[in-house]
Amino acid sequence: MNIESFVIVFYIALYAAAFARFRYALFLYVFFLPIRSLIETPILNILSFNVVFGFIFLFHAIKNGYIKKIKAPSSKTIRALTSFLFVFFLVTVAIAIRERYILHEYLGQNFSVGWVINRFLIFIVTVLNFIVIIKFLLQVQYNRAIVYRAIISSALVIVLSVYFASWIDSIGINIREPLDENIASYNDIMRFSGLYNGGDVNSLSTFLNLVIAFVLTNSVISRKGLSYISLAILVVLISGVIYTLSRMGFITLLIIMTYYILVLNTQVNKFSIRTVANLFIVAMVLFMAFFAVDYYGRLDTIIARLVEQGVTEEIGVGGHRFYRWSGFIEFTFENINRTLFGTNKIFYVMRTGIWTDPHNFFIKLFFLNGIIILGLFIRSAISLYRSFKRQHLTVIFLLFSIIILISMMIISQVGFVSMLILYLGILVYDTNQNSNSYSATKHPSKIR
Repeated sequence: MNIESFVIVFYIALYAAAFARFRYALFLYVFFLPIRSLIETPILNILSFNVVFGFIFLFHAIKNGYIKKIKAPSSKTIRALTSFLFVFFLVTVAIAIRERYILHEYLGQNFSVGWVINRFLIFIVTVLNFIVIIKFLLQVQYNRAIVYRAIISSALVIVLSVYFASWIDSIGINIREPLDENIASYNDIMRFSGLYNGGDVNSLSTFLNLVIAFVLTNSVISRKGLSYISLAILVVLISGVIYTLSRMGFITLLIIMTYYILVLNTQVNKFSIRTVANLFIVAMVLFMAFFAVDYYGRLDTIIARLVEQGVTEEIGVGGHRFYRWSGFIEFTFENINRTLFGTNKIFYVMRTGIWTDPHNFFIKLFFLNGIIILGLFIRSAISLYRSFKRQHLTVIFLLFSIIILISMMIISQVGFVSMLILYLGILVYDTNQNSNSYSATKHPSKIR
């Protein structure tokens, strides 16, 4: 049996498990969200193998009557979160369609009515599934634990796929950076993102940083501190961030750790013996993670890149990315229709005739879809912040806002936001034990 046949059998077994139990469908759906399909060829050239889990989950949601109750009342915070997720997924599909339309000839990609319908179908399934999870399933601690463990498990698998990328590629598994004729082996590749499906290595570093923030936040909310399992998870995730060689990811990691030590811990536990112990534990975790990747010289490489190339030299006035950003903005403002509704043609930075991504989510959204869609996205994000502020979650929400804003200002591939949306749903219910009073079901129960 070749590797492709084995993987297909593996997927069929997982599909059977997902059909058999709703809780399995929930775990597998969330687990495979940030992971690319293990086989590159889609099913019937329409759907990737991982997308099928979304349809199986939707089947259970319909079967259990959740779709019928989807308009049921909920708390203001949950309403704001579901509104934001709708706008976010709408914006991402709008970016994907407009970008494919503009670049399909330049990149030799397919653009057809069938492809657009496929994107919208996945968009509808994703939105319905997320609303069901956030409005109904996360009301129950058992279900929240399933989603949380699925996110953590997915992140760990992705890190391992980065570590063993050479072996994974050698057996024929579909990873992001397949070898080509110009590269002899994975030893010649410095930066790769393995099975991660949400973007490039910078996007991967943000995803891992978010999951690190989830683990730290969960320890604060539960008031149980960091367990040995949590420490082991942090070591793997932190080493994964360093392994990406992302300057942005490394700086964000330091911000997360500093925020955890100086803000989250002091807000909940004040300055106690426990806080001092947590400071020591976090320091040890950082040391262990740095030591784990030092063999490959990656920490030294990140520091060297920061020293030699800096950050302000690239994003500051006159920097490479600043020049790129200003070019896209000026091009979009040249025409009123382009400003309002986005562009219909390629913009070549520095007029080189070569397409270059703006590497800024907000600028890319403005360039492709105009200021109206950009304004809609920003407004929904502000409404979400206000709702979390009303629920006295500003301190925690601010940490995630810092991570997201830093990332969106530097990169344009933001698949990690879907994981944040799910965790924010967990956070709302974990910090509000009276959330069931807002629910559509009087007696929510764990799924079977």
